Amino acid sequence: MVLKRLLSSGTGRFSVVAVFTFAVLLLLVVIQVIWIHRAAMLEQKNFNYRVAKAMYCVREEIGKRAVDCHQMMDYLSGNSCPDKIKQSKVAEVDSIIRTNLEAHHIELQYEFMIGDSVTLSAMSLPKQVCYVQSLNGLIQKDGIRLNMRFPDRNEFIMAQMKGWFVISILFILFVAASFFITLRMFVRQQAQLTHTTDFINNMVHEFQTPLANMRLAAGLIRKKNDLPVSSKINDYLDVIVNENNKMEGNVKRILQLATLHREDQSLEPVSMHLVGDSVVQQFMFRVSNSNGSIETSWDAANDKVFGAWEHFELMLSNLIDNALKYSMGTPHIRLTSKVDNHFIEITVSDNGIGIDARELPFVFDRYYRVSTGNVHNVKGFGLGLAYVKKITELYHGSVEVSSRVGKGTTFTLKFPLVYV
Repeated sequence: MVLKRLLSSGTGRFSVVAVFTFAVLLLLVVIQVIWIHRAAMLEQKNFNYRVAKAMYCVREEIGKRAVDCHQMMDYLSGNSCPDKIKQSKVAEVDSIIRTNLEAHHIELQYEFMIGDSVTLSAMSLPKQVCYVQSLNGLIQKDGIRLNMRFPDRNEFIMAQMKGWFVISILFILFVAASFFITLRMFVRQQAQLTHTTDFINNMVHEFQTPLANMRLAAGLIRKKNDLPVSSKINDYLDVIVNENNKMEGNVKRILQLATLHREDQSLEPVSMHLVGDSVVQQFMFRVSNSNGSIETSWDAANDKVFGAWEHFELMLSNLIDNALKYSMGTPHIRLTSKVDNHFIEITVSDNGIGIDARELPFVFDRYYRVSTGNVHNVKGFGLGLAYVKKITELYHGSVEVSSRVGKGTTFTLKFPLVYV
């Protein structure tokens, strides 16, 4: 039931992993069952071997006694003899059999009979193993055999391997229980993630309408021509508009982050150069206001990467936005590309405050924020670089960072190329 729910929940590659794991678990159970069966067969062969050795020893000892006792010879040959003597010889043979079975560590109830094929046919029972030892060469009459059977043979064999059998069953049950518990926890987490994402999307959409109304109202007030020149209304309007723009930017970013968990994204070959040019154009106004520069040097002959345009756009936006936030004075940002062994390599470099070497291993962690030194009022959620890392992993790429404090930072992105 849990596996069916997972498959119907549309969790993509996670469903494939779950199905593959379940198949491996079934294979493991089959292998374990085969191993138990083979172990039982091996124990059965070992038991048969010990019985055969014991019966051979019985044959040798009976042969020795038959040579010295004509009464034993008559009994074995099936000749008529008094009942008292016959009972005595039966007890003697029984004693020989028991002694040799115990010597070979077989302590089971048994039944035996000595005679020719006609006599012994009445003893044979269906579905019960009989062990046969020929007595030819020991007595004058040929065709005489010693037949034995063990009513509790199967139970004895199972008892011999009881420990391994119990351990195997417990192991199978433990692995199966662990798998289904883990799978159930995963399904619950996926459902919780879906509900959380839906909640965030709904909440953010609820923010968009009042923010749009605030921007519209501020614009209408600013268009009024009858405001006094000395009034501070324009200053207040600037504050409202600026804060409104910040809020809209945060809302847009949260919505874009939410698209990372959607599976209905349009995936196609994307030109990374076009994505980069588009992002650069979006930041051109901010860079110009800072008297800075942002340059591109696209040297890659092939720039096609399979993915979603929105993901790559936000990825580069986060890197350029960080470069502007953590700049010292006039920002200078440079984007480059080149082909490296069927991968496109894109770098985003800046002349900002840099990152201490001790913090580099943590910059891609969620909610981690690098200390800003002398740069104050740098705001954010600590999710930008975590998003960049997630995008590179999603499309089988990689991201690396190199930085020197006071000199700047360079992010290097690699994605497998698509040849179209």
